[in-house]
Formats: sequence, structure tokens, C-alpha cells
Amino acid sequence: MSESSTAPRYRRSHVTVPSLPPSAAPLPAALGEVIGAYRLTAVLGRGGMGCVYRGEHGTLDRSAAIKVMHGWVAEDARYTSRLKLEATLVNDLRHPNIVDVLDFVESEDPVRVACIMELLEGPTLAEVIAAGRLSPRQALHVARQLADALAAVHARGVIHRDVHPTNEMVVAPLDADIGSTPSVKLLDFGIAKVTDPSLSLRTQTEGLVGTPAYMAPEQLASEEATTATDVYEHMQVLFEMLTGERLFAEAGLAMLRRKLAGITEVALPEGVAGRPALEARRVAGLSGDPEHRPWLDEIRPRLGTLTELQRAAAPPAR
Repeated sequence: MSESSTAPRYRRSHVTVPSLPPSAAPLPAALGEVIGAYRLTAVLGRGGMGCVYRGEHGTLDRSAAIKVMHGWVAEDARYTSRLKLEATLVNDLRHPNIVDVLDFVESEDPVRVACIMELLEGPTLAEVIAAGRLSPRQALHVARQLADALAAVHARGVIHRDVHPTNEMVVAPLDADIGSTPSVKLLDFGIAKVTDPSLSLRTQTEGLVGTPAYMAPEQLASEEATTATDVYEHMQVLFEMLTGERLFAEAGLAMLRRKLAGITEVALPEGVAGRPALEARRVAGLSGDPEHRPWLDEIRPRLGTLTELQRAAAPPAR
């Protein structure tokens, strides 16, 4: 049977990414301002919708990460409800491999919408991969913990939809085995899809959302995201950790065609034990058809078994 006859059929969709305000846009809040009980002391990161600051509690010896939205976002009820939903979701989950939310703040004079989260110390997984710092054993430890986090998310009726190395932070020393929990934290539920009817703020049907290089084929085609969507993204992260290479570097329709066809060439390093089993996981987890991907409950025990096969050695030179 030909590739075209076996690939799932999707609606035609023009792949676009919403334009973002320039990175030189003014800060949404000035350093020194107090939001909630925290004084903003430094800018940790900037994005199209807001900034993340370091905040110091006014009376307690405690620091936090404060996500403050730009004014144009804070004044739009759609975005405000989205951030509030994100805070509610993460607060309900309370998982060791998911960032904690401490508070949600809304004020009118001045207009401020902010999410107060635990302050994590460490590099993003993207930075660790770029530096070639992970051994196969460490990579599989990280993959198992992220799979545990996603399983908890799915059990709550939530689909993350934006699983990629920049949204994951390594919080354990890289010279250790990083097998203890938590060694990695899943971040940013800002575009999560909510299916749980017990939550008053539920996600409506949306178009293209996510990070194109890591999106599953159904996302790129603006089709409905399911738990299989997160599995696809998670398997991309696993193989990027093991190889140091992004599986899909091209853009637009070329990427969609290759993903639909299940073309995911990657050569695992020779130092990875259990390569045939991992190859089988790659083929299944990166299937162009969501129906053919394994459940996380199938993947998690296999990751644990494969982790034990790896030697606790330094990562191979890349």
C-alpha cells in the first residue's frame, strides 16, 4: 500500500504563526514595582505576551517568578481568562515535575494581570541539549519524569499542546545521575486544551497553536489535539535529547508532508543500550496517525526499563 493511501487525511490548512510584538517593546511593569506581595527585582525572560520577573517577598525570605502580561493582553478578557485557567490548572495538578503556581493577581490601577510561580534555578532543557550535556541514561531519566508529568496532566483532562525543550527546565545538577524526582519541570500551560467539564473555563475550538517544529501533524493541519498529540511532541524531545538533533528543521508544508508520511530519520548514538526497542518507540510515537501512537501508560514502564540498561557515564562527544 502506498504512503499516500495509509496517511491520515486532514483538512487543507495554511500554516502561519501569529506575529508578536517586538522584543524591544516596553516592559509591562517597572523594576521595583510590587505585585501581590513581591517586589520585581530583575527580568528573567521576555515574550510576545508578557515578561517573567524575579520577585522578592516583602516580609518573607522568599523569591518567586512573576509572569506579568503586557497591557494590551491584560485588558483583553480572552487572554486574562487564559492565564487564569493556566494558573488554576497548574495549581490543581501539584505534581513534582510541574512548576508550582503560588498566586494569581489582577489589579485595576494600574492594570496588572500576573501569575506568581515558584522560582526555578537551572537551564532549560533546550540549553542542556545544545551544550551536549546529557548521557543516554540522563536523557531517559528526564523523558520518564516528563512522561509522568504528562500522564498527570492527561488524567486531569488537559492536553499541554506545547511540549518542547524550551518549556522544560532541568533543576538537578548535570554532573549527577538526575534520576531523582524532580530533576526536570514542565512549564507553560498557556495554550493547554482543557476537556475536563468540571473546570468552568474550558478551551474552545482553536486553529493553529503551539511551536511548529514540535507540533504533531494534526496540529499543523489545524485538527483536534488529543493526548496522542502530547505523545508525539514528547517523543521528539526524547530523540532530540539522545541525538542532539532536532527531527524537523524545515518549515511550512514541507514539514507537514514529512510528518504525515512518518519520515523521521534519526541515528541513535551507539552508546545507547536497547536501540531496537527505542527505534520501535520512535516509529510508533512519531506515527503520522494519532490512532497508531502508544499511550503514555505503555511508554512510561518501557522508559524505566531502558533507563536501567544505560551506563551511568558521561555523554558522548558531539
